[in-house]
Amino acid sequence: MSNATRDWWRDRATQAAQHAGTCDLSLTPVELGNPCGSYAELSLAGMDGEPIRARLVKPAGEGPHPVILMFHDANRGVRGWHHMTRFVALGYAVAALQNRAGVKDVLAPEPLAVGDGLGVAMRVPTCPEPIPVGRELAPAAADAFEATLDDALVLAGVLSRLEGFDATEVVTWGEGLGAGLALSVASLVAARAACALNPLPAALAETSARADVALIARGLACPVLMGTCALDLQASRQAQDALAAGLADVRRIVYPRYGHERVNAFEDEMLSFLVGLQDGRP
Repeated sequence: MSNATRDWWRDRATQAAQHAGTCDLSLTPVELGNPCGSYAELSLAGMDGEPIRARLVKPAGEGPHPVILMFHDANRGVRGWHHMTRFVALGYAVAALQNRAGVKDVLAPEPLAVGDGLGVAMRVPTCPEPIPVGRELAPAAADAFEATLDDALVLAGVLSRLEGFDATEVVTWGEGLGAGLALSVASLVAARAACALNPLPAALAETSARADVALIARGLACPVLMGTCALDLQASRQAQDALAAGLADVRRIVYPRYGHERVNAFEDEMLSFLVGLQDGRP
């Protein structure tokens, strides 16, 4: 099943690249008054005709610039312009995809939790049992993930048409569902590296295999920085371990006191990781 899944997605990646080379696209400048970079909103049609939208940031000065392909989680929106600008200081352009609306259903209902302000997610004892590691995705959620991955592959292909973006030097990054997209895209478009925090969906039942990142990304050879939150019920520790086992060059960081949430310390590690790539360090 894993080889069939990867072969299917390789075919989709080829179709996405062909579509990206010929589709109409529009750029709408966004003025933020920052002389260090320029900003724009990108719009184009996906392979199914649905709109693809992304935010673009490009450093000032001559390019082409290496690119951060950024993907967000199922329950969050695209990162803000100022957050994206942090990569300009390292010389990176940024392309941040907006997910399909239906991907919210990739996340399963969780037991209620209360936080202590220190990154500890304490489960309320009377709530349901944790989400099974091998849970299936509902067909609509699996379809939404696949459509969003199609969009991500088209966006990767469009980079070669954007002035100042170096489509041969791409680093993918994401959190949660976005991390799953980041690893999947990296495995299908020969990315320079990938950064992923709590990637999902992974370790799914066979009926959801085509949406299983562990199968899509198995054998990924580029350097990967992967963060795992030990209390995450959506992207469980067991699922993350299984996914990481299929990666050829992965640096793992485990955060024992975090659930399925944003981890600022991982973003700091990512910046160091990017500097290391520029310096030629693994």
